[in-house]
Amino acid sequence: MKTIYVLTYTHESGAFVSVYSTLTAAIARVQQMDVNNTFELYEDVKIEAQQLITTDEMKSRLKHSKEWKERRALMNA
Repeated sequence: MKTIYVLTYTHESGAFVSVYSTLTAAIARVQQMDVNNTFELYEDVKIEAQQLITTDEMKSRLKHSKEWKERRALMNA
């Protein structure tokens, strides 16, 4: 799995999202906003780490989830 960093910031005109491959890049963008004196314009700024998974991994998780739901349905029947 690969980690990505999602920078979200909101403004009166809407929400904006940027995705970065490193935390350093996301922080650099926030610092750039501060240097350009635009940082104060934003109501909320956050950086979240998220995991990217492959299609095969997602299919496997869905299959296990389906199997779990079926077993639970049988137990509750």
